[in-house]
Amino acid sequence: ERSIYNRVLDLDWVIRPGWTEFCGGDVVMRRSALDRAGGYDASLIAGEEPELCRRLRALGYRILHIDRPMTGHDLEMTRWSQYWRRATRAGHAYAEVSRRFRASADPFWIAESRGNWLRGGFWILSLAAAVVALARTPIPLAVWISLAGLLAMRSAWKNRWKAPGKPGLLLAYGVHSHLQQLPIFLGQLKYVLNRRRGRQGKLIEYKEGSQA
Repeated sequence: ERSIYNRVLDLDWVIRPGWTEFCGGDVVMRRSALDRAGGYDASLIAGEEPELCRRLRALGYRILHIDRPMTGHDLEMTRWSQYWRRATRAGHAYAEVSRRFRASADPFWIAESRGNWLRGGFWILSLAAAVVALARTPIPLAVWISLAGLLAMRSAWKNRWKAPGKPGLLLAYGVHSHLQQLPIFLGQLKYVLNRRRGRQGKLIEYKEGSQA
């Protein structure tokens, strides 16, 4: 409850119980399964848990979300810059992990990566065009804001089961669902540019006192 960022991002992990493709960082695994899969890939700067889960599933293991409290994980996020860096890191993970498995029989995060290229690219280009048009008329910017607002409300309604009776939080979550597409897009772009230049991406940390 410390910040709106903590409350909103917590809803990302409110998901329906059952079998799933991957887990987050707070998880219980069999040591034998972890050893057999080769453990976490230390070369990844983000997305190491889902990437490991993809390799575990390829070996026949399954990942189960259960409807029980398991751990307390403090995001420790109080500033806009932290939110932006965290989403940028997610974009880097989408790009790198999806590329790793795109030629396999069971590709992973391809849809998420491509979807963000389309949505993030649309939001960035349309916003830029609307801002440029401000010199003549504010109508394009007003249309952009209205469209963003309608989509945020739609996302809030679709996810109302995550926070019953909390319309303000749900609306903030709806805004987050679309707003994050911009830094995620930039994170994917950063990975692509680094790869073309032969550079290894550096850790993108968002918590207070950490080095980016």
